[in-house]
Amino acid sequence: MKKKTRKGAMHALEALLAFSIVIGFILFVMPVIDISTPSGHKAHYVYSTLETIENKGLLRTYASENNLVELNTTLKELLPETYNFAVGMSHLNATHKTISGNHSFNYTTDTTKLDYVKLDLIFNAATDPIVYLNGNIIYSTMGDASGIIESIDLTENTIAGENQLTLNFTSSATFDYRLSILESEDLSTLPTKKNIDTVNYFISGIDNTFRPTIVRVYTW
Repeated sequence: MKKKTRKGAMHALEALLAFSIVIGFILFVMPVIDISTPSGHKAHYVYSTLETIENKGLLRTYASENNLVELNTTLKELLPETYNFAVGMSHLNATHKTISGNHSFNYTTDTTKLDYVKLDLIFNAATDPIVYLNGNIIYSTMGDASGIIESIDLTENTIAGENQLTLNFTSSATFDYRLSILESEDLSTLPTKKNIDTVNYFISGIDNTFRPTIVRVYTW
């Protein structure tokens, strides 16, 4: 009965971590729009315009291709000429797997766009786990680590281009990992000394994969 209880708890924790990735992305990447401001009507109009672009099947294409230029051009055609705006996007690339034994994998980033890289670990059964990033130890603990959950920020240790993550154990092990990479880009530099509202449009996935995107339109 104890084994079944622990297994059920692990599945619950796995689901919680996956859910927290999405919720964290929405809460912390998407700034809040204050619709009570005088520019509130403009923000609603921009959001409705983004909905129109998505309904035409264009917005998801722009997001999948990270095509800020075409997004900007389309908005110029649809928004009133009196609107001052700029565009940007944030992409969350999250992968998760259940692994048995020692394991290595690579991930690639553009550090000029990088917001963060986070590694979530659930050690279902593990002894003396050591995590290496590009050959350097970034996490280790001694003894039985079964049942331990860890969240490790890899941002500062991530290099431009390809990175290698390695997880080693002194005996047989099973674990779940989730790697979350958030990258953001703006098409142009925003003006200073302006009251800028941010309109965010959430796209849940690209090409049936878990790669949620926030399309951002800054208005002033």
